[in-house]
Amino acid sequence: MDKPKIVAAGGLVQNENGELLMIYRRGKWDLPKGKLDKGESIEACALREVTEETGVRNLQLGALIDIGYHEYFDKYLQQEVIKETHWFRMSATGTQHLVPQTEEDIT
Repeated sequence: MDKPKIVAAGGLVQNENGELLMIYRRGKWDLPKGKLDKGESIEACALREVTEETGVRNLQLGALIDIGYHEYFDKYLQQEVIKETHWFRMSATGTQHLVPQTEEDIT
């Protein structure tokens, strides 16, 4: 039986000083990303998820960097799934106020 595919998108965000934006979730550093909503484009998902998880606004979407795949056990579906994540370059300008999405265990 084929494993269900979960589609997600996120970004490698760089500011004007060349600094990269990372999130800290459940004891691990990661890049901001999340699952695609029904009817949403991959690009819109990437921008939405980065803003939701970090509070960064007015992001500029750049080129697609890579599409990565990994398998994990989805607790909601109660089975193994394949996650396909689309990674985009992004830039953020100006002074930003970072607001971690604590309900997603981001600190």
